[in-house]
Amino acid sequence: MNRSRKQPLLSEDVITEPAALLERVMPLIQRLGPFVINDPSLCTVVCRLFAACLEDASESLCASIREIYKTCLLPALSLGTPNCPMNQEVWCGLKWFSQSDRFDLYAYWQSEVPTSNPDLLFGLKKNYLAIDYALRRIAAANVKEMSRILTYYSYATPIFFFRSFLYKCTTFDNLIKLIVPQLKPISSLGIDCCMYCILESLDNRKVVLEEDGVTIERGYALIIEFTVSVVRMLTHRADVTLLMRFVEKKLREGDVTVMVLVSKLISDVANVRIRTDFDM
Repeated sequence: MNRSRKQPLLSEDVITEPAALLERVMPLIQRLGPFVINDPSLCTVVCRLFAACLEDASESLCASIREIYKTCLLPALSLGTPNCPMNQEVWCGLKWFSQSDRFDLYAYWQSEVPTSNPDLLFGLKKNYLAIDYALRRIAAANVKEMSRILTYYSYATPIFFFRSFLYKCTTFDNLIKLIVPQLKPISSLGIDCCMYCILESLDNRKVVLEEDGVTIERGYALIIEFTVSVVRMLTHRADVTLLMRFVEKKLREGDVTVMVLVSKLISDVANVRIRTDFDM
Protein backbone atom coordinates (compact mmCIF):
# COMPACT_ATOMS: atom_id res chain seq x y z
CA MET A 1 0.00 0.00 0.00
CA ASN A 2 1.36 3.40 -1.03
CA ARG A 3 1.66 5.86 1.79
CA SER A 4 1.73 9.58 1.16
CA ARG A 5 4.86 11.38 2.31
CA LYS A 6 3.02 14.66 2.70
CA GLN A 7 3.07 15.95 6.23
CA PRO A 8 0.26 18.07 7.66
CA LEU A 9 1.04 21.79 7.75
CA LEU A 10 1.91 23.41 11.00
CA SER A 11 -0.42 26.07 12.29
CA GLU A 12 2.11 28.86 11.53
CA ASP A 13 2.38 27.65 7.94
CA VAL A 14 -1.33 27.99 7.24
CA ILE A 15 -1.78 31.36 5.51
CA THR A 16 -5.24 32.68 4.70
CA GLU A 17 -4.58 36.42 4.32
CA PRO A 18 -2.42 38.19 1.69
CA ALA A 19 -0.83 40.36 4.38
CA ALA A 20 0.45 37.28 6.21
CA LEU A 21 1.83 35.89 2.96
CA LEU A 22 3.65 39.16 2.27
CA GLU A 23 5.28 39.04 5.70
CA ARG A 24 6.75 35.64 4.81
CA VAL A 25 7.74 36.52 1.24
CA MET A 26 9.22 40.01 1.51
CA PRO A 27 12.29 39.15 3.65
CA LEU A 28 13.18 36.40 1.17
CA ILE A 29 12.85 38.75 -1.83
CA GLN A 30 14.97 41.38 -0.08
CA ARG A 31 17.73 38.82 0.41
CA LEU A 32 17.59 37.74 -3.22
CA GLY A 33 17.67 41.34 -4.43
CA PRO A 34 17.81 41.82 -8.22
CA PHE A 35 18.81 38.17 -8.64
CA VAL A 36 15.16 37.21 -8.25
CA ILE A 37 15.02 37.62 -12.05
CA ASN A 38 17.09 34.42 -12.38
CA ASP A 39 13.90 32.51 -11.53
CA PRO A 40 11.27 34.00 -13.90
CA SER A 41 8.47 31.93 -12.38
CA LEU A 42 9.19 33.19 -8.87
CA CYS A 43 9.59 36.76 -10.11
CA THR A 44 6.25 36.57 -11.93
CA VAL A 45 4.45 35.24 -8.85
CA VAL A 46 5.97 37.98 -6.67
CA CYS A 47 5.00 40.74 -9.13
CA ARG A 48 1.42 39.48 -9.35
CA LEU A 49 1.14 39.15 -5.58
CA PHE A 50 2.33 42.73 -5.11
CA ALA A 51 0.01 44.01 -7.85
CA ALA A 52 -2.98 42.33 -6.19
CA CYS A 53 -2.11 43.66 -2.72
CA LEU A 54 -1.42 47.23 -3.88
CA GLU A 55 -5.00 47.76 -5.02
CA ASP A 56 -6.19 48.35 -1.46
CA ALA A 57 -2.99 48.30 0.63
CA SER A 58 -2.35 50.48 3.65
CA GLU A 59 0.28 53.23 3.59
CA SER A 60 2.78 51.21 5.62
CA LEU A 61 2.37 48.19 3.35
CA CYS A 62 2.73 50.38 0.24
CA ALA A 63 5.96 51.80 1.65
CA SER A 64 7.35 48.30 2.23
CA ILE A 65 6.40 47.11 -1.25
CA ARG A 66 7.78 50.31 -2.79
CA GLU A 67 11.15 49.50 -1.19
CA ILE A 68 11.07 46.06 -2.87
CA TYR A 69 10.44 47.67 -6.25
CA LYS A 70 13.23 50.15 -5.57
CA THR A 71 15.96 47.71 -4.55
CA CYS A 72 14.90 44.46 -6.24
CA LEU A 73 12.36 44.44 -9.06
CA LEU A 74 13.37 47.49 -11.11
CA PRO A 75 17.13 46.73 -10.97
CA ALA A 76 16.27 43.10 -11.81
CA LEU A 77 15.05 44.21 -15.26
CA SER A 78 18.54 45.48 -16.06
CA LEU A 79 20.31 42.42 -14.68
CA GLY A 80 19.16 39.89 -17.24
CA THR A 81 18.46 40.05 -20.95
CA PRO A 82 15.61 42.37 -22.03
CA ASN A 83 12.32 40.68 -21.19
CA CYS A 84 9.06 42.26 -22.36
CA PRO A 85 6.67 40.01 -20.34
CA MET A 86 8.63 40.60 -17.13
CA ASN A 87 8.70 44.32 -17.86
CA GLN A 88 4.90 44.27 -18.05
CA GLU A 89 4.59 42.22 -14.86
CA VAL A 90 6.64 44.80 -12.96
CA TRP A 91 4.50 47.61 -14.39
CA CYS A 92 1.24 45.94 -13.28
CA GLY A 93 2.18 46.66 -9.66
CA LEU A 94 4.17 49.82 -10.24
CA LYS A 95 1.20 51.61 -11.82
CA TRP A 96 -0.61 51.69 -8.45
CA PHE A 97 1.94 54.16 -7.08
CA SER A 98 1.57 57.86 -7.78
CA GLN A 99 3.64 59.27 -10.63
CA SER A 100 5.84 61.23 -8.23
CA ASP A 101 6.63 58.02 -6.30
CA ARG A 102 7.41 56.22 -9.55
CA PHE A 103 9.74 58.99 -10.67
CA ASP A 104 11.61 58.72 -7.35
CA LEU A 105 12.07 55.01 -8.02
CA TYR A 106 13.38 55.72 -11.52
CA ALA A 107 15.88 58.24 -10.15
CA TYR A 108 17.26 55.59 -7.79
CA TRP A 109 17.25 52.97 -10.58
CA GLN A 110 19.65 55.07 -12.66
CA SER A 111 21.77 56.33 -9.75
CA GLU A 112 25.22 55.03 -8.83
CA VAL A 113 23.95 53.04 -5.84
CA PRO A 114 22.62 49.96 -7.70
CA THR A 115 25.77 49.80 -9.88
CA SER A 116 27.82 48.88 -6.80
CA ASN A 117 26.72 45.35 -7.68
CA PRO A 118 29.21 44.15 -10.36
CA ASP A 119 26.70 41.78 -11.99
CA LEU A 120 24.17 44.58 -12.33
CA LEU A 121 26.85 46.93 -13.64
CA PHE A 122 27.77 44.34 -16.29
CA GLY A 123 24.12 43.97 -17.37
CA LEU A 124 23.63 47.73 -17.59
CA LYS A 125 26.85 48.20 -19.54
CA LYS A 126 25.88 45.52 -22.05
CA ASN A 127 22.52 47.18 -22.72
CA TYR A 128 24.07 50.67 -22.82
CA LEU A 129 26.54 49.62 -25.52
CA ALA A 130 23.79 48.01 -27.61
CA ILE A 131 21.60 51.14 -27.43
CA ASP A 132 24.54 53.41 -28.26
CA TYR A 133 25.47 51.18 -31.21
CA ALA A 134 21.94 51.31 -32.66
CA LEU A 135 21.61 55.09 -32.20
CA ARG A 136 24.93 55.69 -33.96
CA ARG A 137 23.92 53.64 -37.00
CA ILE A 138 20.30 54.63 -37.43
CA ALA A 139 19.36 56.14 -40.79
CA ALA A 140 16.33 56.56 -43.02
CA ALA A 141 17.09 53.28 -44.81
CA ASN A 142 17.23 51.11 -41.67
CA VAL A 143 15.00 53.03 -39.25
CA LYS A 144 12.49 50.17 -38.79
CA GLU A 145 15.16 47.58 -38.07
CA MET A 146 17.09 49.82 -35.67
CA SER A 147 13.89 50.96 -33.94
CA ARG A 148 13.01 47.34 -33.19
CA ILE A 149 16.46 46.86 -31.67
CA LEU A 150 16.08 50.01 -29.56
CA THR A 151 12.60 48.96 -28.43
CA TYR A 152 13.96 45.55 -27.43
CA TYR A 153 16.72 47.00 -25.25
CA SER A 154 14.37 49.58 -23.77
CA TYR A 155 12.63 46.73 -21.91
CA ALA A 156 15.77 46.47 -19.72
CA THR A 157 17.10 50.05 -19.59
CA PRO A 158 14.35 52.45 -20.74
CA ILE A 159 15.74 55.51 -18.96
CA PHE A 160 19.17 55.26 -20.58
CA PHE A 161 17.53 54.81 -23.98
CA PHE A 162 15.35 57.91 -23.71
CA ARG A 163 18.13 59.99 -22.18
CA SER A 164 20.41 59.06 -25.06
CA PHE A 165 17.66 59.59 -27.61
CA LEU A 166 16.79 63.03 -26.26
CA TYR A 167 20.46 63.99 -26.41
CA LYS A 168 20.63 62.84 -30.04
CA CYS A 169 17.42 64.73 -30.85
CA THR A 170 18.93 68.00 -29.62
CA THR A 171 21.74 67.47 -32.14
CA PHE A 172 19.93 65.91 -35.12
CA ASP A 173 16.39 67.28 -35.52
CA ASN A 174 15.39 64.72 -38.19
CA LEU A 175 15.56 61.86 -35.67
CA ILE A 176 12.25 62.84 -34.08
CA LYS A 177 10.21 62.28 -37.24
CA LEU A 178 12.16 59.11 -38.03
CA ILE A 179 12.06 57.25 -34.71
CA VAL A 180 9.07 58.49 -32.69
CA PRO A 181 6.45 56.92 -35.05
CA GLN A 182 8.26 53.60 -34.60
CA LEU A 183 7.94 53.63 -30.79
CA LYS A 184 4.35 52.35 -30.63
CA PRO A 185 5.44 48.87 -29.37
CA ILE A 186 7.15 50.47 -26.35
CA SER A 187 5.96 49.12 -23.01
CA SER A 188 3.87 51.08 -20.51
CA LEU A 189 6.85 51.20 -18.16
CA GLY A 190 8.95 52.56 -21.03
CA ILE A 191 6.39 55.31 -21.73
CA ASP A 192 6.39 56.33 -18.08
CA CYS A 193 10.20 56.42 -18.09
CA CYS A 194 10.01 58.53 -21.25
CA MET A 195 7.88 61.12 -19.44
CA TYR A 196 10.41 61.07 -16.58
CA CYS A 197 13.27 61.78 -19.01
CA ILE A 198 11.30 64.56 -20.71
CA LEU A 199 10.57 66.27 -17.40
CA GLU A 200 14.19 65.86 -16.36
CA SER A 201 15.42 67.41 -19.63
CA LEU A 202 13.05 70.36 -19.40
CA ASP A 203 13.93 70.99 -15.76
CA ASN A 204 17.70 70.75 -16.27
CA ARG A 205 17.82 72.86 -19.42
CA LYS A 206 19.70 76.01 -18.45
CA VAL A 207 19.70 77.82 -21.81
CA VAL A 208 16.15 78.44 -23.01
CA LEU A 209 16.42 81.63 -25.05
CA GLU A 210 18.98 82.78 -27.59
CA GLU A 211 21.11 85.88 -27.01
CA ASP A 212 18.38 88.12 -28.42
CA GLY A 213 16.16 87.14 -25.47
CA VAL A 214 13.21 86.29 -27.74
CA THR A 215 14.06 83.27 -29.90
CA ILE A 216 13.67 79.84 -28.29
CA GLU A 217 16.99 77.98 -28.13
CA ARG A 218 17.17 75.18 -30.72
CA GLY A 219 17.83 72.33 -28.29
CA TYR A 220 14.96 73.40 -26.03
CA ALA A 221 12.64 73.67 -29.02
CA LEU A 222 13.58 70.14 -30.12
CA ILE A 223 12.82 68.75 -26.65
CA ILE A 224 9.39 70.38 -26.86
CA GLU A 225 8.87 68.93 -30.34
CA PHE A 226 9.79 65.46 -29.07
CA THR A 227 7.42 65.84 -26.10
CA VAL A 228 4.53 66.87 -28.31
CA SER A 229 5.21 64.02 -30.77
CA VAL A 230 5.23 61.41 -27.99
CA VAL A 231 2.10 62.73 -26.26
CA ARG A 232 0.23 63.00 -29.58
CA MET A 233 1.09 59.41 -30.57
CA LEU A 234 0.52 57.91 -27.09
CA THR A 235 -2.31 60.14 -25.83
CA HIS A 236 -4.18 57.36 -24.01
CA ARG A 237 -1.04 55.78 -22.50
CA ALA A 238 1.13 58.72 -21.43
CA ASP A 239 0.57 60.23 -17.97
CA VAL A 240 1.23 63.98 -18.16
CA THR A 241 0.25 64.82 -14.58
CA LEU A 242 3.69 65.91 -13.39
CA LEU A 243 4.41 67.57 -16.72
CA MET A 244 1.43 69.86 -16.22
CA ARG A 245 2.49 70.52 -12.62
CA PHE A 246 5.92 71.48 -13.95
CA VAL A 247 4.29 73.95 -16.35
CA GLU A 248 2.22 75.43 -13.51
CA LYS A 249 5.32 75.74 -11.31
CA LYS A 250 7.28 77.54 -14.04
CA LEU A 251 4.41 79.94 -14.71
CA ARG A 252 4.15 80.78 -11.01
CA GLU A 253 7.89 81.51 -11.04
CA GLY A 254 7.39 83.92 -13.95
CA ASP A 255 8.95 81.70 -16.65
CA VAL A 256 6.64 82.21 -19.64
CA THR A 257 8.79 80.16 -22.04
CA VAL A 258 6.85 77.04 -21.04
CA MET A 259 3.87 78.55 -22.85
CA VAL A 260 5.57 77.34 -26.03
CA LEU A 261 5.04 73.78 -24.78
CA VAL A 262 1.45 74.52 -23.79
CA SER A 263 0.62 76.08 -27.16
CA LYS A 264 2.16 73.10 -28.97
CA LEU A 265 0.16 70.64 -26.89
CA ILE A 266 -3.06 72.57 -27.54
CA SER A 267 -2.52 72.95 -31.27
CA ASP A 268 -0.88 69.61 -32.15
CA VAL A 269 -2.38 67.20 -29.60
CA ALA A 270 -5.81 68.71 -28.91
CA ASN A 271 -6.14 69.94 -32.54
CA VAL A 272 -7.26 73.38 -31.37
CA ARG A 273 -6.23 76.10 -33.74
CA ILE A 274 -4.56 79.00 -31.95
CA ARG A 275 -5.40 82.38 -33.39
CA THR A 276 -2.39 84.63 -34.00
CA ASP A 277 -4.12 87.42 -35.91
CA PHE A 278 -6.01 89.64 -33.47
CA ASP A 279 -6.77 92.50 -35.89
CA MET A 280 -10.36 93.67 -35.61
